[in-house]
Amino acid sequence: MYRSLDPTKIVETCRESRDSISQRFPESGLSRLASELLSVSEQAAGLSEWLSRPHLPLRAFAGLGILAELIIVVEVLLNLKMRPTFTSIAEFLQGS
Repeated sequence: MYRSLDPTKIVETCRESRDSISQRFPESGLSRLASELLSVSEQAAGLSEWLSRPHLPLRAFAGLGILAELIIVVEVLLNLKMRPTFTSIAEFLQGS
């Protein structure tokens, strides 16, 4: 119920605050701050909308990268030839 923010309401609230502050304190630092806050909220709303959509090329590129890493790991494991140089578990545990 209260777990998401509506970007249009945030921008609307910032716009109303900016208008109210600009009427009471024209050409003040507070009115410039309110204008900047409105600008930031509009940009954040646009960015939020863009980020909410799935980006299929990015997902495909990430999937190909993961697949390439798995292929490399499998190839290394298949071509790795290890010869045990220990004859007992004691030698193995000592690292000789």
